[in-house]
Amino acid sequence: MRGTLISRERAQAFGLRVCAAAAAACCVALLGVSAASATSPARFRAQLNALCRTYTPKFKAAETAITKAQSAEDPLAYYAGFGRFFSLVLTEDSSIEIAVPPAPLKAVMARSVGALKSADPVLRAGVHAAGVYDAKGVASTVKKMNAVGGSINRSLDAAGLRDCGSNQ
Repeated sequence: MRGTLISRERAQAFGLRVCAAAAAACCVALLGVSAASATSPARFRAQLNALCRTYTPKFKAAETAITKAQSAEDPLAYYAGFGRFFSLVLTEDSSIEIAVPPAPLKAVMARSVGALKSADPVLRAGVHAAGVYDAKGVASTVKKMNAVGGSINRSLDAAGLRDCGSNQ
């Protein structure tokens, strides 16, 4: 992106909208997944995989918006796309983190949840960076998430949650 300057008021207003949207999405996801506390491993996997499948088209749409904004050299849409993408990842992560796994999956899910929780502060910083049009902050978040994304996907795949891991 080119070094386009945007007014401080506009950046703050956008940042507040991104944070409010992320908070609302998180609340909806938390309420919806509380039922994912399944009794059997197969049911638990089916419920979480179904939840994660709902996020895949949203991720693709955010990626498309980022690509379009970048080619159109539209910084507002570019940062909005990254803010949306990072917020979606945080919401999905929160949904996985709060699900109570059945006893046979507790150990493998503990590793997955630990990896997701370690990525959450990076994603929150990315949402903030996108909200204040911080190109270095967004790039840093992308670089850090690319570095840990593979291990998180492998961890989720090992738990039988391919639609939350490598299928996305």
